[in-house]
Amino acid sequence: MNREYANDALTFSLKAVAISGDANNLDTLACVYANRGDFAKAIEIETKAITMAPTENLPDFSRRLQNFTSAAPKDCMGEE
Repeated sequence: MNREYANDALTFSLKAVAISGDANNLDTLACVYANRGDFAKAIEIETKAITMAPTENLPDFSRRLQNFTSAAPKDCMGEE
């Protein structure tokens, strides 16, 4: 994500969660926090997303949480 859009991404992700705090919107918000380097907040939000996620989303969400908690944390950019 282009750093100049990081603030907009956070603003719009927070609005999306306020409208519908579903697992997908929470996952997006977690990715935004990770991209901003706030891995503690990303972990908190992704953990919540996992508890609400449909079964088919669990592998992707779990992989992201693992990336956020690794010794060298990674954001969601460049995922396949």
